[in-house]
Amino acid sequence: MKHLFSIPIILSVIIIMVSAFLCANAVAEPTHSFTVSANTTGGCDIDKVETMSFIDYNPLSKNHTDTSTTMTYRCVAGVTFGFYIDGTRTMKNEETGQTLNFELYTDSAYTNIYPAASQGKTFPALTTNEPQTQTIYGRIEAGQNVGSGLVFSKTLTAVVEY
Repeated sequence: MKHLFSIPIILSVIIIMVSAFLCANAVAEPTHSFTVSANTTGGCDIDKVETMSFIDYNPLSKNHTDTSTTMTYRCVAGVTFGFYIDGTRTMKNEETGQTLNFELYTDSAYTNIYPAASQGKTFPALTTNEPQTQTIYGRIEAGQNVGSGLVFSKTLTAVVEY
């Protein structure tokens, strides 16, 4: 008995065998490494500054009127930074034009005045990116010559430089 193999059958078998060989080699190829990179940006951001409200100022009192507020900020770890609060330290009554002076301090002893302009970077770099809180202390000196029943206000700008 004679078996006849046709050329198309033989070619099909060869193609299947070559394909199987190539697929086996493709799966067995070694892996290839690649690099992922990123450039970080940013320095510092002020998240919020709470309103500073002096309770009642009595111009006849011999005592200063003190208060405080907080500023929440974040800096990228390792960035040296500093704060200043831009604006004159004088509140105004819009109806009468009278003014009421105040000062801002970095400490509760009211000895270190908050800078009103850039003083350079004064705080050491942080080791975390987590939010931080800075207290701002305010004082109205006793004995200023203003009327009673008046409302004084001033808008300032807190600045963080890095």
